[in-house]
Amino acid sequence: MLPEHEAMVSSLAYHALGDRAAAEDLTQGVFLALHQHLHSLESPAHAKAWLL
Repeated sequence: MLPEHEAMVSSLAYHALGDRAAAEDLTQGVFLALHQHLHSLESPAHAKAWLL
């Protein structure tokens, strides 16, 4: 569920921040937060919506 969404999150972060290093840091933070909330996700579609 997670690896296929990494490019999407990274791209959104880069476009929002305009800085590759900051986007990488933000992407890592997003996936850490997702990991901490995995218990509350109901489906892969819910995970994608959460990431967006």
